[in-house]
Amino acid sequence: DGGRWYPSFSYFYQGRQQHKPWVWVSLPRTGHNRHGAFEQFVRDFFEVTRGESCAAAYADVESGEVFEASEEAVQQELMAIFPNQNLIQAWRELHAFK
Repeated sequence: DGGRWYPSFSYFYQGRQQHKPWVWVSLPRTGHNRHGAFEQFVRDFFEVTRGESCAAAYADVESGEVFEASEEAVQQELMAIFPNQNLIQAWRELHAFK
């Protein structure tokens, strides 16, 4: 919902300004319920990234466009960082694009 979405997205944006390797996921029509596919995505993401930071690609959280380097994007703060293509695909299946 909008009342929680904006502060949460602002926190993500500020973290990305500080170069934190975060991924933004918007889930449509879930409310505050658990989401099995999202939980699996989180487990897979942390399994791959555990112990090391490895950015293989970046994706714009609004358009889904993939970049090899964050510098290629107009606004780097809107880039989600992914260690591999499998996670990008899983994210695209979950994420609600504008």
